[in-house]
Amino acid sequence: MSKSLTKLLLGAEAQEGVRNAIRDAVARADAAGLVPAFQPYIALAKVLPRSVVLAIRRQELAKQAASETDAIVRNLFLPDDGQAAQSHLDAGRPIYYCEDAYPDEMVRQWPGGNRELVTLALDGTVLRAKPYPAN
Repeated sequence: MSKSLTKLLLGAEAQEGVRNAIRDAVARADAAGLVPAFQPYIALAKVLPRSVVLAIRRQELAKQAASETDAIVRNLFLPDDGQAAQSHLDAGRPIYYCEDAYPDEMVRQWPGGNRELVTLALDGTVLRAKPYPAN
């Protein structure tokens, strides 16, 4: 036979519908927080209540998020060659950085070299700017 059993049973149009239905069902299950069947701990669902299995899944996701956060934080403290900051200045955008002498403010440096001390809101908007003190 040249056609597969699936094609014989469903036909090409129905196969696409089945693929979409499966994709939609997986998306709904993910949105509802259901445990994916391919996870290794799915066998636990046979002996543990659903709430316990979901708690295990949440713990696993929290560990994964924590490890990703740790990687981001570690990268923040890697030596910086200043290349990214220089690319912003070259593009005409200011850069922001901290100096120990001004712990409550950030320094905003413009492409022309002018600097000022700024106080930022949590959303990143500048609340106050004042000239950078001359040494």
